[in-house]
Amino acid sequence: MENRLCIMVCDNLKNEAVGVIESEKFDDVTLATFPANCGHPQMGWNTLKANSDALSSISEVSHACENDCNHIYLLGGCCINGLEAPLRELEHYHLQKMEQCFHLLISGNIIDSYLQKGAHLLTPGWLARWRDYVDEWGFDRKTAREFFAEFATRLVLLDTGVDSRSPNQLQEFANFVGLPFEIAPIGLDFFRLFLTKIVMEWRLENERSEATAALSNANRQLADYATVSDLIGNLTGMMTEERVIENIIELFTMFCAPAKLIYVPLIDGRPGNIQSCPEYSVDIEAMKYRLDSLNEEYAWTDSGNGFMLRLRHNDEIVGMLEVDGLAFPDHREHYLNLALTISRVCGLAIDNARTYQKIELAQEELRRERDKAQKYLDIAGVILVVIDADRKVSLINKKGCEVLGYTEDEIIGRNWFDNFFPRQDRDRVKSGFEQLMAGEIEPVEYFENPVLTKSGEERIILWHNTVLTDEAGNIIGALSSGEDITERQRAEAKLQRTMAELERSNAELEQFANIISHDLQEPLRMVTGYIQLLARRYAGKLGEDADDFITYAVDGAERMQQLINDLLAYSRVGTQGMAFEPTDCETVLDNTLANLEVAIEESRAVVTHDPLPTVIADVSQLTQLFQNLIGNAIKFHCDDQPRIHVSTEQNANEWIFSVRDNGIGIDPKHAERIFLVFQRLHTRQEYAGTGIGLAICQKIVARHGGRIWVESQPGKGSTFYFTMPTRS
Repeated sequence: MENRLCIMVCDNLKNEAVGVIESEKFDDVTLATFPANCGHPQMGWNTLKANSDALSSISEVSHACENDCNHIYLLGGCCINGLEAPLRELEHYHLQKMEQCFHLLISGNIIDSYLQKGAHLLTPGWLARWRDYVDEWGFDRKTAREFFAEFATRLVLLDTGVDSRSPNQLQEFANFVGLPFEIAPIGLDFFRLFLTKIVMEWRLENERSEATAALSNANRQLADYATVSDLIGNLTGMMTEERVIENIIELFTMFCAPAKLIYVPLIDGRPGNIQSCPEYSVDIEAMKYRLDSLNEEYAWTDSGNGFMLRLRHNDEIVGMLEVDGLAFPDHREHYLNLALTISRVCGLAIDNARTYQKIELAQEELRRERDKAQKYLDIAGVILVVIDADRKVSLINKKGCEVLGYTEDEIIGRNWFDNFFPRQDRDRVKSGFEQLMAGEIEPVEYFENPVLTKSGEERIILWHNTVLTDEAGNIIGALSSGEDITERQRAEAKLQRTMAELERSNAELEQFANIISHDLQEPLRMVTGYIQLLARRYAGKLGEDADDFITYAVDGAERMQQLINDLLAYSRVGTQGMAFEPTDCETVLDNTLANLEVAIEESRAVVTHDPLPTVIADVSQLTQLFQNLIGNAIKFHCDDQPRIHVSTEQNANEWIFSVRDNGIGIDPKHAERIFLVFQRLHTRQEYAGTGIGLAICQKIVARHGGRIWVESQPGKGSTFYFTMPTRS
């Protein structure tokens, strides 16, 4: 009987197994198949023996394999899931029972994910015989559709890439049972790792057995066979390369008892981390050169009392081992022969460990990518939903669940349009989706559609669609990303109402200003004229009290006239301003000082300024702003000569103007009050004015998009600041 491994799989996985065995060049592996039993009740061994159709094939194949192979490995899913393992009457038999045969092709987590979503999984091998199965079950089209509709929402082909006919066969079967379908291109990587692990473990066991036998014959007198055998056994499990190297060093230390032991791992021909016992300085290149120059797998050390070995697996050298200072020099040939035998096990164990590491890394990478993808979906600030061609939701992220008010389980698998859209919009959006799936229209970049939440509320979503296609370019669904703009639309509607109200208010204010300008000022002028006429004609003729009363009346009328003019100026800041244009502040200040020439001369005020910029502004209102601030600085001066300084500085987005004086100052608690209409800090007898000037300043600055404030202390002067945005 040859030293071969027989792997038995059902007919439905034959092509996949052939593909792996041929691509991996498993020349010491024989493939055998037995009839697939998909869809039948699970059968135990005794029941299976009574079933001539199923068992005869398995029995014939297994006994045929026993003649050619020293070990038989039976793999299967539901069709053999009830068998007792191993088959007791066969000595070298191993039964690998799977919950489902799909677990040979893809991770169990992925299978569970598909099944939880109502998917019915198919393999290329099963699809190639689907008509035979349907005939065997006695199903016609109607019966098949009723049967599959009870437990499946869609068909999923686990496409291993071994049969190019599979997509067409999937479409035929899907049409027959009336279910939507999709293709999951899984390839052969998972199945390859699965079979490679089986083959590696079998090879390792064979090498261990052969090495153990050789060790028993060649070194029975030099070492304790049981101890060495146990150490070799330590190499047969799936473990890390570091652990394998520890076991190799322990093994050679045990049966050789050398004075020096050095191990150098080789990865793609490059040396790795050196292990030595005791610690020893190693000339790796010299050691490697000496081994490379030999035709044999070994070389004697310079002392003659030891050897160097290549540790090899197939055609690859995986490490180098030097053993020197043997405990029994006269038996060095026995040591060498035993070492050469063990070296095959060591090389296989190292290669097996590296394969194991690759499997672990691949699985870890798969976990990381899956977790990363889910994390990206969940932290996205927009709704992400995948709608399959059958209108059902196959994926939705955390944001989508939050907006709709459902859990993920309550959404997945449900019809997107019938369950999550308002009734009046369903037909319209369904029609658009069907056209998109048929390729009749292109996805619209952005569009608005409402969704219906669990509470019955309608939310407005700004959507963007991307079609999803399979490898053949067929449209299989759509990925929709959406932003909830409900609150934005409400805010925009409120803003529009506010703007309309503001326009109405401004119109009323303009109308009021016109009334003041025309209807109120005309009677006031008449009253003022007659009072002034009384003053001219009857001054000194009616007595002192009458003269005082006439003086009070003339002063009141003049103040009323000034108050009306100031109110008109205040109301027209926002309604009758000029267009903004580049304005030279130097020129504006010159005009302001010209307007204040009389006040400056009477108060002997000194006005200075730094270089001033050109800003985008209403030149008339900017002149009024400077005039009000500088005029106040002159008015509210103390006993000292008034000194006023105008300066600017620029930051990233605005110019900051300041008007500093040495006047009477302001208590900081009034810093906000002074900018309100009719707010005065002094009596009219102390300082003339209506209390509107600073309110007009604030309104002008606000119209230009700036701010105004004051910094002051009583008796220490004041500095008024205002800002002008830097505009193009």
